[in-house]
Amino acid sequence: MMNEGDLQDIIPFASRWAEQAWRIALVLHAGEHLELAATNELSLGTAEKALHLANWFAAHQLEILNQQREQKREDRLNRLRRVLLNHNKCLTVRDLRSYHGFDEREIDQLCQYSHNEIVTEVKPRGRQGGRPSKLVKLISS
Repeated sequence: MMNEGDLQDIIPFASRWAEQAWRIALVLHAGEHLELAATNELSLGTAEKALHLANWFAAHQLEILNQQREQKREDRLNRLRRVLLNHNKCLTVRDLRSYHGFDEREIDQLCQYSHNEIVTEVKPRGRQGGRPSKLVKLISS
């Protein structure tokens, strides 16, 4: 499920956030109960404090990573533009995946990011049958 969301490009970071919240909770619990921590259950209040700290950390980590994420997205968008320009401004999703390293999810995200400069459309079946093709088109440039 995480592989399909907005954090796909930073999964190694995001996947650790729950683990970090648990560690923070244990540290707060140990600090609260000292040598009796092993015999006391973790309280809801301590868990909530840990989640609050973990969320603060995640938000700041995202802030730091966003500049790199934006640059990578801009680089991939420029690469997609160049590929499309070299192919008469139009290629199938299949060709972009097979020969240029763009998967369909990334193409859809880049189309949204391009503000309608790059669009997708489905080309209906030809007279001889076959499956419809999803095309990616460069509208400007």
